Amino acid sequence: MQQSIFKEEQETLKEKIVQYKKCIEDTRLLRDSLPGLYHSQPMLLAELSAQTNNHLFHLERGVGKPYFARIDFEEDGFEKTAQCYIGKIGVVDENQETVTVDWRAPVATLYYDSNPGKVSYQAPGGTISGELLLKRQLEIENGILLSVNDVETVTNDDLLKPYLSAGSDNRLKNIVASIQGEQNRIIREQIDRNLIVQGAAGSGKTTVALHRIAYLVYNHRDTIKSGQYMVIGPNRFFISYISSILPDLDVDSVPEHTFETLCQGYIGEAFSLTDISGRLTEVVNGTYRSGVDRFKTTLRYRDALAAFMDRFDQNVVPDKDFVIRGFRILSCDMIKDIYAKVDFSLNSTVQARVSQCILYLSSYIDHRRETIKERLNEHFRLLLLKGCDASELDKQKKDRAAILKELENGCRQSLKKHFSITETKILKLYELFLHSCEKDLPDDFPEKNKLKTDTLAGLRKRKLDFTDLPALMYLKLRMKGSDCYEFFRHTVIDEAQDFGEFHFYVLRSLLSQSTFTIVGDLAQSIYSYRSIESWESVREQAFDSKADMIEMRKSYRTTVEIMTAANKVSSLLGLAEALPVIRHGSPVRYTRCAASQQPDLICRLVREYTKQGFKTIAVICKTAQRSTDMNLALRQRGIEAENVTSDTEGYQGGVCTITGYLSKGLEFDAVIICGVSEPVYASASKVDMHLLYVSMTRPLHSLDILYEGELTKALQE
Repeated sequence: MQQSIFKEEQETLKEKIVQYKKCIEDTRLLRDSLPGLYHSQPMLLAELSAQTNNHLFHLERGVGKPYFARIDFEEDGFEKTAQCYIGKIGVVDENQETVTVDWRAPVATLYYDSNPGKVSYQAPGGTISGELLLKRQLEIENGILLSVNDVETVTNDDLLKPYLSAGSDNRLKNIVASIQGEQNRIIREQIDRNLIVQGAAGSGKTTVALHRIAYLVYNHRDTIKSGQYMVIGPNRFFISYISSILPDLDVDSVPEHTFETLCQGYIGEAFSLTDISGRLTEVVNGTYRSGVDRFKTTLRYRDALAAFMDRFDQNVVPDKDFVIRGFRILSCDMIKDIYAKVDFSLNSTVQARVSQCILYLSSYIDHRRETIKERLNEHFRLLLLKGCDASELDKQKKDRAAILKELENGCRQSLKKHFSITETKILKLYELFLHSCEKDLPDDFPEKNKLKTDTLAGLRKRKLDFTDLPALMYLKLRMKGSDCYEFFRHTVIDEAQDFGEFHFYVLRSLLSQSTFTIVGDLAQSIYSYRSIESWESVREQAFDSKADMIEMRKSYRTTVEIMTAANKVSSLLGLAEALPVIRHGSPVRYTRCAASQQPDLICRLVREYTKQGFKTIAVICKTAQRSTDMNLALRQRGIEAENVTSDTEGYQGGVCTITGYLSKGLEFDAVIICGVSEPVYASASKVDMHLLYVSMTRPLHSLDILYEGELTKALQE
């Protein structure tokens, strides 16, 4: 029976590939005909050419693996059974007959969420009910059918094994063939919902969030462009690591930022950030003592800035009359009175209020233009009576002409200059706040002076801390608003546990028309000195409780043996343990080894891993300096290892040395963690334990832990 099914699917595959190739030929013909059809419409031609070339690219890439699953579905009220072959993209032939169904199509959710029997799914026209007759996994490579598995004959874990046992390369992979039910529900959630996802290490939260964008792009393609989605990641290296996922899912032009690059683009002023590795080194070495960083990420700091901006707004009108070339147009008191009457809500900006005031004042001038002209003529008549030489007379004529010209335009340009304070640079505005921040900071905050002096010292060098970025963004939001950022409709924030409540607040305010998918893992909160302590605080303070909390506890990345060891650390932190999918591998190896002998041991392990066919091997050190030193030692011993730093923008695979905090979000075939002794990774230190947990949950297959003296107590039996 199984043999006949395999043979039947082989024949179907041949037919599908023929259809696929015919679609490729037709698409090439369409591409080549476009210039002749649209030569008089260059913009439309460019758009259609880009779409056609993109579709052709994905067709040509997919012909060797056109689909990965099949479902047979009989809709209620219809006798004909729909046979759907599900692939990465949907393909129809010249007769509009379906060749493959896109994994993002509504009917495809039956493959991810349902088993044979009575089922239903949501379509644009409503609920579709019927019977799922068949659910089949098909493994295809290079046009060759390798295996056929029906869900009735194997377990779900068995279906997953081909994907989980695969090796890692230097980039994140799409998971369209192996999406699980809990992942699928997040991916297909409606765009108008805010999601906060607490995902265990290896649960696929990053990949799921990116697949969610791909799903939303596909299902809202008629109303929302791909450029209206955004991804925010923790660092440039991480952005590079995930950058291939969306194009691989037939999604282009989605902006990818770090919080830093987003802030710099919005503020539009030159500044740099202090090196995060230096601050983290202070924390892990126990020399970090300041509570300033923590305070700057709270909404209490926002409240202090709000008080300053309220006061700033009250002083926007200059304490002087509105004068053009020595002639008073309006009195200071009159301007202040008009400004005070301008409608001002919490959502308004200083610049918007000033602009409204200028409109009122300009209208006032327009309605009284003749009266003002009479005063103007009298003003210059009196000047002439005083007597003047030829040059002074010429100047007076020019001044009068310039004033008359301004009056014809309601004095709009001169009024803008009168309110020039609204053009204050944001860094300067932050400096003004800091100079007087004592009056705005809460009385119970003990480090007012340190916040002021340290931040001002950095600001003078145009060097700020990551925790200063929300303040800059808030000040610009209050001063000028969100500019073009209202364009965005959905935003993914990854490794979100490293942000504070103030970060989330300004993102929500800046991207005011966007909904959010926020993913992270509190167990990997290595910047605990300045980041959130609970997702509930984010939900309440930044989203007014308008966000759904979802937990993903299953870990698909690593083996049972590795996850069991890592769970010892998460238990020590008082956090929920990850639930590994049943995939066994080698035991975690603990090796006691003097520091001087570790490079030689690591070289032996790397060669052992390489013989096993592992393509990505990470040597994880606690600090940047130890990573650099280890990299040099390995190179001296003939191992070509890349040293990944905060400035690294790409990792090409192979062997690398890297810190635990930079490895967050990445995965490798094998990992070696150095120096896991009690003094280095102190079991009583939350930061140390978070770092260790991150490091231990990076490998797919093998984990070696090296230590000197006493192994950290977190991992002792």
